[in-house]
Amino acid sequence: MDPVPELTNHLKDLDLEPNDELHNERSSDFFNSVDVLIIGAGIAGLAAAQRLKDLNITNFHLLEGRDRIGGRIATTTFQGVEVCKGPVYVHGHTNNIVANFAKQLGIAVHPQHPSDSWSRPFAARTSSNGENITDQVTASIQKQRAAMQKLLNTRIPPIDDSAATVMAACGWDPISPADCAYDYVIYDLFNGLPARYVSVYAEQACSIFEADCSEYFFAEGDGYLRIVRHLASNAGLVDTPSKLTLSTVVEKIVWGNATSDHTVEVHAMSNGVPSRWRAKHVIVAVPPTLLVPDHPSSTGNSAHISFEPPLPVNKQVALSHITLADYCRVLVAYEYCFWDPVDVILRVDDLQPGSTKWKDNDQHNGRKFSYWQNLSNFMPGFKDKAVLCTVVTGYWADLCSKMTVEELSAEVGAAMASMYPMQASAAKKPLAVKFIRWKDDPFSLGAFAVALVGLNQLLESELGSSIYAEGGSGGFLHFAGDAYRLDYLGTVQGAYLSGSAAANEIARSILPKDVSVSNSAIKRYSVKQ
Repeated sequence: MDPVPELTNHLKDLDLEPNDELHNERSSDFFNSVDVLIIGAGIAGLAAAQRLKDLNITNFHLLEGRDRIGGRIATTTFQGVEVCKGPVYVHGHTNNIVANFAKQLGIAVHPQHPSDSWSRPFAARTSSNGENITDQVTASIQKQRAAMQKLLNTRIPPIDDSAATVMAACGWDPISPADCAYDYVIYDLFNGLPARYVSVYAEQACSIFEADCSEYFFAEGDGYLRIVRHLASNAGLVDTPSKLTLSTVVEKIVWGNATSDHTVEVHAMSNGVPSRWRAKHVIVAVPPTLLVPDHPSSTGNSAHISFEPPLPVNKQVALSHITLADYCRVLVAYEYCFWDPVDVILRVDDLQPGSTKWKDNDQHNGRKFSYWQNLSNFMPGFKDKAVLCTVVTGYWADLCSKMTVEELSAEVGAAMASMYPMQASAAKKPLAVKFIRWKDDPFSLGAFAVALVGLNQLLESELGSSIYAEGGSGGFLHFAGDAYRLDYLGTVQGAYLSGSAAANEIARSILPKDVSVSNSAIKRYSVKQ
């Protein structure tokens, strides 16, 4: 397939055109110069660009490695319906910028009024005989939430510990099949990793945000894509598309005393042509998985960015404690709906021997196809279709990624048949399945950010902090994305807030001293003589 027409068509869909003139000007010796260079045109990069424009800082440019904007927000089709491959939920409603965008742009949501998912009807069925044990899981939910409340007042060790260990001390130590099923939801599903890998320090930092249990689902597959387009328009990328260059892979960032003109140098390849940039401020709006040389996820990755000189040691250690979850969705279509007419169905594995350790066993069958969304309830496009979505992470995500469509279809069919044995004949024959995975994407290497055990207060301060040589002589590096704020870790809201915060910090450096930059507005005050 010729990528040029495909790219052009995609940009036209976003009311943008390729920046051909800039491409033609480039050579290995030519440097493009701007005040602010933004690497990454996902939510964080677009939020930063929008905020800079709001502050009348217009000499900025965005570089994006993909042939489109949006980062991990992209869509696909399933059974003729557009579906988002990235985020689909809005987590928390109070003071949530994403919730505000949804209302402003008229994006349909489910339910219409934000509520706690587990306060709405759901079903839980055993894998041994399909028995409905929803009441048992409801009791497990209450027990886990009581432990989470205790966590708020628990002193986390300076060296950090796993969520599994500290939550056990708070009263949540899942052993029963019902407990394990809900533990899967809280950690493997919401965090993308089993609890023994998750930083309890980060868990506590997020718990204030998570205390607002209200959430809702974007009922339209292009919901988040519309927010992307909205931000791009507000940033001026529609009126001035020359501020964006796509298909540009950044290879090296030269900063600090390694530069001779008090700027940061960015070396990239744009459609096979060397591309070099200089800027006083560079916003690195890409995941940590692309920035740390020895990060397990970045081995051999063509989109890895090197730094000259290397990033400070503490910065590297902080970044290495953030990974992106291997969180995969499997869309499944049937001829008709034979399952409980609720939003969510949990498959509770009650076939494992009691001696099988849940916390220490990543290959436990209770971690495979345990959570099912009834998309026929969530999305109007699937209202007259029989469509489900299930999730696998970690070990099972990797295993499923190696399956053929036929093998994956047989696996999900067997899981559904175990919950609905009376409908086993239909359950074992899905009409279609679709596997969605971000781990294979070189510009992210995963779906969303999660903090690993070992993160602590010192490393948190390093995580999102800007860096520069002494005196700022070599320019400034800023970091933004869903990985750089623990209070909204792994969320679109966190990405947006960090991008806006980076732009605010730059504005305070660039704008005159009589200009006050707040988190939401800019005001000019007279200076007393």
